[in-house]
Amino acid sequence: MSRSMFHGLRGFLSALICGSVLCACPSSVERGSAGSDAPAGVLGETEMKASVAHALAIHDSLDRTTELVDLMRRLDATNLTGAVVAYEEAARGIDARDAVLFANAWAR
Repeated sequence: MSRSMFHGLRGFLSALICGSVLCACPSSVERGSAGSDAPAGVLGETEMKASVAHALAIHDSLDRTTELVDLMRRLDATNLTGAVVAYEEAARGIDARDAVLFANAWAR
Protein backbone atom coordinates (compact mmCIF):
# COMPACT_ATOMS: atom_id res chain seq x y z
CA MET A 1 0.00 0.00 0.00
CA SER A 2 1.39 3.36 -0.95
CA ARG A 3 2.02 5.96 1.70
CA SER A 4 -0.54 8.39 0.25
CA MET A 5 -3.19 5.65 0.11
CA PHE A 6 -2.49 4.79 3.76
CA HIS A 7 -2.90 8.42 4.79
CA GLY A 8 -6.09 8.63 2.75
CA LEU A 9 -7.53 5.58 4.52
CA ARG A 10 -6.44 6.94 7.88
CA GLY A 11 -8.13 10.26 7.11
CA PHE A 12 -11.27 8.45 5.98
CA LEU A 13 -11.39 6.47 9.22
CA SER A 14 -10.90 9.63 11.27
CA ALA A 15 -13.69 11.39 9.38
CA LEU A 16 -15.97 8.38 9.76
CA ILE A 17 -15.40 8.25 13.50
CA CYS A 18 -15.89 12.00 13.93
CA GLY A 19 -19.04 11.95 11.82
CA SER A 20 -20.38 9.06 13.82
CA VAL A 21 -19.74 10.85 17.06
CA LEU A 22 -21.50 13.98 15.86
CA CYS A 23 -24.45 12.32 14.11
CA ALA A 24 -25.07 8.90 15.60
CA CYS A 25 -24.47 9.30 19.31
CA PRO A 26 -27.44 9.67 21.57
CA SER A 27 -27.52 12.89 23.57
CA SER A 28 -27.72 10.93 26.80
CA VAL A 29 -26.64 7.49 27.86
CA GLU A 30 -28.96 5.38 29.96
CA ARG A 31 -27.57 2.61 32.10
CA GLY A 32 -29.40 -0.11 33.92
CA SER A 33 -29.98 0.45 37.61
CA ALA A 34 -28.29 -2.85 38.44
CA GLY A 35 -25.05 -1.73 36.78
CA SER A 36 -25.33 -4.33 34.02
CA ASP A 37 -23.09 -2.23 31.78
CA ALA A 38 -20.14 -2.52 34.16
CA PRO A 39 -16.93 -3.66 32.45
CA ALA A 40 -15.88 -7.26 32.94
CA GLY A 41 -12.32 -6.22 33.76
CA VAL A 42 -9.68 -3.64 33.02
CA LEU A 43 -7.68 -4.06 29.83
CA GLY A 44 -4.34 -2.40 29.30
CA GLU A 45 -3.43 -0.65 26.07
CA THR A 46 -1.66 -3.71 24.61
CA GLU A 47 -4.46 -6.08 25.54
CA MET A 48 -7.08 -3.74 24.10
CA LYS A 49 -5.17 -3.43 20.82
CA ALA A 50 -4.84 -7.21 20.49
CA SER A 51 -8.46 -7.82 21.49
CA VAL A 52 -9.88 -5.23 19.09
CA ALA A 53 -7.69 -6.52 16.25
CA HIS A 54 -8.93 -10.05 16.94
CA ALA A 55 -12.57 -8.91 17.08
CA LEU A 56 -12.31 -6.95 13.83
CA ALA A 57 -10.97 -10.07 12.11
CA ILE A 58 -14.04 -12.16 13.02
CA HIS A 59 -15.95 -12.90 9.82
CA ASP A 60 -19.39 -13.51 11.34
CA SER A 61 -21.00 -10.09 11.85
CA LEU A 62 -23.03 -11.13 14.91
CA ASP A 63 -19.99 -12.57 16.69
CA ARG A 64 -17.82 -9.58 15.65
CA THR A 65 -20.41 -7.08 16.90
CA THR A 66 -20.90 -8.94 20.18
CA GLU A 67 -17.16 -9.02 20.80
CA LEU A 68 -16.70 -5.35 19.89
CA VAL A 69 -19.59 -4.27 22.14
CA ASP A 70 -18.02 -6.13 25.05
CA LEU A 71 -14.65 -4.50 24.36
CA MET A 72 -16.07 -1.01 23.89
CA ARG A 73 -17.74 -1.23 27.29
CA ARG A 74 -14.23 -1.67 28.68
CA LEU A 75 -12.75 1.29 26.77
CA ASP A 76 -11.21 3.96 28.97
CA ALA A 77 -8.46 6.57 28.90
CA THR A 78 -5.75 4.01 29.66
CA ASN A 79 -6.50 1.71 26.71
CA LEU A 80 -7.95 4.13 24.13
CA THR A 81 -4.69 4.36 22.18
CA GLY A 82 -4.58 0.57 21.78
CA ALA A 83 -8.11 0.55 20.33
CA VAL A 84 -7.32 3.46 17.97
CA VAL A 85 -4.21 1.71 16.67
CA ALA A 86 -6.12 -1.55 16.09
CA TYR A 87 -8.83 0.29 14.13
CA GLU A 88 -6.25 2.20 12.08
CA GLU A 89 -4.35 -0.99 11.25
CA ALA A 90 -7.57 -2.67 10.11
CA ALA A 91 -8.89 0.40 8.23
CA ARG A 92 -9.40 -1.44 4.93
CA GLY A 93 -11.61 -4.12 6.47
CA ILE A 94 -13.68 -2.00 8.82
CA ASP A 95 -17.40 -1.90 8.31
CA ALA A 96 -19.07 1.43 9.07
CA ARG A 97 -21.10 -0.25 11.83
CA ASP A 98 -17.87 -1.37 13.51
CA ALA A 99 -16.56 2.20 13.43
CA VAL A 100 -19.81 3.51 14.91
CA LEU A 101 -19.44 1.13 17.88
CA PHE A 102 -16.01 2.58 18.56
CA ALA A 103 -17.17 6.17 18.06
CA ASN A 104 -20.07 5.72 20.49
CA ALA A 105 -17.80 4.16 23.12
CA TRP A 106 -15.23 6.93 22.67
CA ALA A 107 -17.91 9.60 23.01
CA ARG A 108 -19.01 8.16 26.35
